[in-house]
Amino acid sequence: MTKPSHNLMAYNSQICVDDKYKFIVATDVTSSGSDKQELHKMALQTRKVINNPNLIITADKGYSSAVEIKKCIDDNINTVVPLVRTGQELKNKGKFTKDMFIYDKNKDAYVCPNNKLISRTSSLNQSYARTMYLYRSSQTDCNACPIKDKCLGEKTKNKQTQRWEHQELLDNYNANMQTDESKAIIKKRLAQQASVQ
Repeated sequence: MTKPSHNLMAYNSQICVDDKYKFIVATDVTSSGSDKQELHKMALQTRKVINNPNLIITADKGYSSAVEIKKCIDDNINTVVPLVRTGQELKNKGKFTKDMFIYDKNKDAYVCPNNKLISRTSSLNQSYARTMYLYRSSQTDCNACPIKDKCLGEKTKNKQTQRWEHQELLDNYNANMQTDESKAIIKKRLAQQASVQ
């Protein structure tokens, strides 16, 4: 298991517990220092044991992985896993966060807070088993922008961002995590976790 600044001779154990009876229904042990690649595997194991078409797998943010969530959706496994929110540091500095750039599906471009387009380029970024499309704004638009100090660094000439090829699926999933039903499931799981510790 690798942790920041050192390697450990250690293992990461995984368990899935039935909500009603609190029985352990699936287990695994890995040498990975992260839970991010474990959601789909554990969900499959749990589904084999609990033959319930209405099964809902829930986990904490440590299991939040776009790739793993997509695998579960592809296998018709209903999951409730809060997505990790990023951008708080930018917000604290008075900068625009990614959620302030609105995706326009018809134009396949993002619209910035100054209502200018950030268009898709021909470049791709392949990382972490994901294909990311790259988007870039016009340098002319950014130079003339009255609010560019909230968007760009001092030496940055234009806005760049990327979008996962399955981002729409993840956006729909994120919207589902905002429903009262999903919030109630997350709240219940947190309460149970707190009472067990």
